[in-house]
Amino acid sequence: MTNEEMRSLLYDKISKEQEQYIAWLQLQPRKTILENAYEFVVRDYVLETMNDIELSPKEARALLKAKRPLAEIIEQFGTNDLGYRDVLTQTIKDSAAVLMKKEAVKDSR
Repeated sequence: MTNEEMRSLLYDKISKEQEQYIAWLQLQPRKTILENAYEFVVRDYVLETMNDIELSPKEARALLKAKRPLAEIIEQFGTNDLGYRDVLTQTIKDSAAVLMKKEAVKDSR
């Protein structure tokens, strides 16, 4: 099996896992849905990212062998120190800088 075929199978497997998660989530009470909103978004982002990254044949094979590869990825993401906080912090600062520049231009008129 080629690497491209493995990646396609992996994407299909992760897509199916996400569809099952969505079906489960839709049956939950509102409170549970809200409590799982972050995980839903991250899972969806993982699925989207799968199209944009290159995996070696070994990486694709390892993920394909997992019973629930998306759950495995989410578990690792939860233990990753990088997370969104650093990116979000920088985005907040960048947004403030852009707004300050706009305000300075507006005030100088």
